[in-house]
Amino acid sequence: MRLFFMRHGQSTTNALWDASGIRLVYEADPELTDLGRSQVAEAAKGISELVKRPCQLYTSLLRRAAQSALIVGGALDTRPSAVIDLHEVGGL
Repeated sequence: MRLFFMRHGQSTTNALWDASGIRLVYEADPELTDLGRSQVAEAAKGISELVKRPCQLYTSLLRRAAQSALIVGGALDTRPSAVIDLHEVGGL
């Protein structure tokens, strides 16, 4: 069995932090930026070269994670499964 863990691409909050240098501004459930979608698509391409027949693809219900999982799932022809308790501290 091989396991791959991947974090989401750049979110709108990540972009705001990068632009301002201030980490006090926070959106509870931000979505991916265009750059974030590109980052995930590149990662998905690399993963698809390593994984020929994935068994499962899991994601949290956080918007940026689910958006990332859909992109990876498209590259792997695999439908992501959402897991309610799969998230960083604080979660939804």
